[in-house]
Amino acid sequence: MDQNQFQYEQFYQAPLAEKNAKYYRACARGALKDKWVTVAVAAVLYSLLLVGVILIAMVPMMLIIMGASYAMEDPSMIGLGVLLIWAIIFLLMIFTAPPLTVGYYRIHLDLMDGKQVDFGMLFHYFKRAYGKSIAVYLLYTLIGVVSVILPLLVIVVIGAIISSAIGNPEWESAIMVTTLLIAYVASVVVALIQTYRYSMSFFILAEYPDMRPTDVMRNSRMVMKGRKWKLFCLQFSMIGWWLLMIPASILTCGIGALLGTYLLNAYSTTSIAAFYDDITNRAAAREVEFPSLDLGDYMSDLSDGNRENG
Repeated sequence: MDQNQFQYEQFYQAPLAEKNAKYYRACARGALKDKWVTVAVAAVLYSLLLVGVILIAMVPMMLIIMGASYAMEDPSMIGLGVLLIWAIIFLLMIFTAPPLTVGYYRIHLDLMDGKQVDFGMLFHYFKRAYGKSIAVYLLYTLIGVVSVILPLLVIVVIGAIISSAIGNPEWESAIMVTTLLIAYVASVVVALIQTYRYSMSFFILAEYPDMRPTDVMRNSRMVMKGRKWKLFCLQFSMIGWWLLMIPASILTCGIGALLGTYLLNAYSTTSIAAFYDDITNRAAAREVEFPSLDLGDYMSDLSDGNRENG
């Protein structure tokens, strides 16, 4: 058996009971019972680590650039410096955000398994699947960029051809405006579809860190087939809570919104973890050698004797 691949036919084609957003939110609340604050702290640490990377790059670089600009009496140095800072931040985010994100998602998968929050998981994948997490992130980003640009270019070119074929100056503006509107809507729709299609990639990598990045993306596409709308509904069902952050922020001078944001982040991410847990049938996966390269990662509930038999 190729252990880098899911056994999709065995575990994912069996019809599952219809479950809605309410069900997944209830699963999340059950997993978060007595752990809300701990998981919110994990969300805070995750955010601080991401922001910390930006600050580490931005503050010293800005001081150096401003000092050089002042010494050389060349204000244009500031503009070039800002571009350099953003380039460095982009590179730092590429090399730090993916493994942090995989680790953060692993924390929520552990919640679904009834485990305690392990803050060390935020750093676990810097060693366990560092290069693969970056590769998955770059593939995910590339697909998103292409999903936006390609429909836009195709529709704009078609609109230009139609406008040229009609040859009526009075219609050119109307055709181009209509074309741009259609292109914008098409780009948004295609980008959303692709985003949801590969939305489980980091969850899959968190659970199967030895899987090839291309297989991670492929398996996300398979498990999300026919389920993209369900995930959208789950995320949209949280909008009421997020809207409550507006009056909470006003009434508490921002403090309530700050605290509420991390609690909601914990709730939302755990709900998505419950969704992943369901659509990938992890309960069945835990009973067999599937498809982990490290059997102990996924069979922790079984005895040593059962592991040998598996």
